[in-house]
This record gives sequence, C-alpha cells and structure tokens, in this order.
Amino acid sequence: MSKLNSFGIARKSPSSDLLMLTVQTRDIMELSSDEDLEFAESVDEDMISIFFGYLRDLGFKFDSIFFSELKDDLDLVWRIVKEEKDFFSTPRPYILAENLRIPFKRKYISKSGVGGSYPSGHAMASKFVAILLCSKLTEDLEPEECANLHRLANKIAFSRIQIGVHSLQDINYGVYLAEELCKRLNLP
Repeated sequence: MSKLNSFGIARKSPSSDLLMLTVQTRDIMELSSDEDLEFAESVDEDMISIFFGYLRDLGFKFDSIFFSELKDDLDLVWRIVKEEKDFFSTPRPYILAENLRIPFKRKYISKSGVGGSYPSGHAMASKFVAILLCSKLTEDLEPEECANLHRLANKIAFSRIQIGVHSLQDINYGVYLAEELCKRLNLP
C-alpha cells in the first residue's frame, strides 16, 4: 500500500472489521431523531449553503471572487476524496448491512452517497470549509462564531452516519484529510 497519496498526505488504512462498523452505524442510525434525518437530507447534496446561511445571518456578505476561490479549493478536496475512495474501495454501510443481513431500521437513499465509503467526502469538505472560513474571517468572527462553524461541520459529517452511508471511521478519515490539507495550504 502506498503510504502517501498524490497530495503528500499520509494514508490511514480502514478497519477490516466490517461487521463491527456496520453494527456501529446501525446503532447510531437507531438513535437518530426525525429532525436529525431531515438535516441529513438537507445537506446530502448542498452542505455549503448551511455555512453561508449562518454567516449571512451574522451580516457577512461575499463576492463572486470569494466563491470562485472556494470552488477551486473544493475541487481540490473532491479530487483527494475521489483518489482515496478509488484507492480503498470500501463498501458503504447500507450495502454491507444488506450483504451481512443486518437490518437497518431506516433506509435512506442518498443522492450523493454512492461509490466508495472511505473517506467521507462530506466530512472532509465540511471540515475544510469550517477551517477555511475561520481562517479567512479570523478578524471578523468571534471565537464562538468560529466554534459554531466547526459544530456545523461536525453535524454535517455525523449526519452521514445517521443515514447509513458512512461509518465513524469514514468520518474520522475525512476530517483527518481536511486538517492535513489545511496544514499544506497554511490554514490554521
């Protein structure tokens, strides 16, 4: 196995205990409320608007240059996610559940939750956006407002487990990749 991906980030292999990961995902899904699932559905295809809605409520305005730069940054995030998913080819928990005959209480069909499971692209992208926004707006955000952006990122990431398209290890690896990319881009 290659120890580094093409972006110079150290790879971390997923667990081979697929039964444990699937049962863990099922248990988290069963503890999820209807409100949790509604949130998960709302961020399935558009998680970025959640961040900007919060910032707009605080009075921030963004120009087209800001969004163009963010799009370029997110293109890099999605290239890393794709490379890692292709490299590891880990099946999604809802697929493992079917194969292992582990019943999931709910069956949610995600529009974006297809292909490999490891890492979570939503976890990587949302953590990356939280770090990027806190970095770029550091002089304008109160510490609690920055903490709220990170809470949103965590909520987005965790929602992927709540609908059965990721396991906790997928989320952790996505967050790790975001943090490593931010270090390479000199974002605090």
